[in-house]
Amino acid sequence: MTQRPKISCIVLSCDSQIKKGNSVYFTLFSIINQQFDKFEIILVENSHVKPNLEDLESKVKKWGRERNKSIRYTVINNSISETYGTARNIGASRAQGELLVFIDDDTIVMNNDAFQEISNLSNFYDFGFGAERLWTKEKIFQKRSHKILEDFETTKNPSKILEISGYPSKSKKEGVQDVTLLTNTFISNFGFCKKIDFENVGGFISFPGYGFEDDHLTFKLYKENKKYVKLERLKVVHVNHDLTSDKSNFPYYFEELVKNGYFSFDILELLKDSHVSKDKVLVPLKSIHYDYRIETAYEDYKKNPPLNYRGMSEAELRIWRQKQLYSEQEFSRQIDILNNSKTLNDYVSRSSGDFDNLGRVVQMALDKKLTSINEFGEIKNKINFKYTNIASSAKKLPKSPSVVPDLALNQFPCDLEAREQRYDFIKGRYPYCEFLRFGVIGDDDFFSTQFVNDYWAWPVVIEKDKRIVEEIKKISRRIKVYNIDISSVKNFKNFPRIATFITDPPYT
Repeated sequence: MTQRPKISCIVLSCDSQIKKGNSVYFTLFSIINQQFDKFEIILVENSHVKPNLEDLESKVKKWGRERNKSIRYTVINNSISETYGTARNIGASRAQGELLVFIDDDTIVMNNDAFQEISNLSNFYDFGFGAERLWTKEKIFQKRSHKILEDFETTKNPSKILEISGYPSKSKKEGVQDVTLLTNTFISNFGFCKKIDFENVGGFISFPGYGFEDDHLTFKLYKENKKYVKLERLKVVHVNHDLTSDKSNFPYYFEELVKNGYFSFDILELLKDSHVSKDKVLVPLKSIHYDYRIETAYEDYKKNPPLNYRGMSEAELRIWRQKQLYSEQEFSRQIDILNNSKTLNDYVSRSSGDFDNLGRVVQMALDKKLTSINEFGEIKNKINFKYTNIASSAKKLPKSPSVVPDLALNQFPCDLEAREQRYDFIKGRYPYCEFLRFGVIGDDDFFSTQFVNDYWAWPVVIEKDKRIVEEIKKISRRIKVYNIDISSVKNFKNFPRIATFITDPPYT
C-alpha cells in the first residue's frame, strides 16, 4: 500500500521557459532533493504558452530514481491560464497530504531539510512563511541557467545559484514600503498551512491581476486565530524576471478587508515579529483613514505646542489646544497646501492659520520627510501620494443620468460637469485620504457613481427614488444604497458610520 504523504507541495508554474530561464526545473529539483520522504509534488501548469512537459517529466523521473524512496508526481495541465488563486486552489483540491506547501516556479529552496523543518513546526503552528528570500541578478540566471542546472544536478549544491544572488536591487525597491517585503517569502511563493484550515477559510481568492491573493489567505487564517510561525531558518532564491501582469490586485484585496470590517492587515508586522500583538496587525475600520505618514505626523503634531508656547501658562496652553489645534482633516489640508506651494512665503499667504501653528505643521512635514525646503525657501513635495483606484480598467459612466428628474421628488436636471465639480470638492477636502465613508443625501445626478473606480471612497446613498437606487446598484456593488427618507436613518441600528455627507444639487 502506498503511504499517504504528510506534505503536498503545490508548484504553480507559468511561462517558466519564456522569462525565467526554465526556473521550474530548479524549483522541482530543490524539492526532490529534500531529505524528507513523506511528500508529494503537484505541478499546476498554468502557462499561456505551453512548455515541453515531456522533457520536464523525464527529468523529474530521473531525479526521483536517485532517491531512496519514490515521490508521487502529479501534473495538472490547465487548458487556459487561470488566475493565481484559482490555479493554486486546483492544485490543493488534488492534495492528499495534511500539510500544503505552496511554492512558485521562480523560487528555489536552498535548504534540503526544509520540509523536515516545516513538518516539525506544524506540530505547534498552523501556518507559516517568511523564509529569507534572495534574488538573482538581473538576467544573469536566464543566460546561464543551463550550465547552472547541470552543476546543481551533479553536486546537489546550490552554490552556483547563490553566487549570482543577493538582496533586491534598488530598482526592485522602488514603490515598496519596506524592503522586508522583498527579502521574505509569502505563503504562496514559499509557505505552508494545514489543509483543513485552508479548506475551512475557503482557500485562495481569485483576483484578476497581480498579487495580494496570498495576503488575503493569510488575513483569513490570522483572523481565525490560527497560529503563525516565521520560517526564519529557511532560505530561498527568487529568480528575478519581468512581471507577467502590471495590474495590481490591491483595490480588490482592500475591498475584501473593508467587507470584513478592517482597514488594513499589516503583514509586515508579522514578518518583523511573529509574536506581535494582534491589535498591531489587524486595524479595525473607521469612517476615515489617512495615509500612515500623515497619521504619524499628526500624532506628533498634537504632542507639540505652538512655536510661541514659552511664557504660556498651562491654562492658556490648554485653551490653545481646545481652540487652535488642527483636526486631522485640517492638518492634512495644511500639508497639501504646503506641498502645492512654491515657497514658504507662498504657503503662509495661502494658509489661514497663525504662523506659530503653521510653523509646527512645517516642522512635522520636514521631520517626517513629507516635504523638503531648500536654502531659498523653495518647497518640494516628497510624499508621492496616490489615491487607490483601478483607473487601468475604469468603467465608463454616462455623461448624463438616464433617469428623468421627478419634480414631485424635488429633483433637478444635472450633468457630468456637476458631478465632476462635486467630485473635486470631496478630494480637495480630504487630501491623502486612504479610506473615506461619506453620506450622499439624494443622488439625482448619480454623483456617488463618480467614485466607482476610486477604492478610497465609499459612498453611502440615501435616495427615495427607486429608479435611481436600482441604477446605482447596477453600476457598482460597492456603493451602499438605502431607499429611504433621511428621517428614517435613526431607525437603522446598523447604518454605516460616516465621516461627512454631501447633499444633491442645488443644496450642496
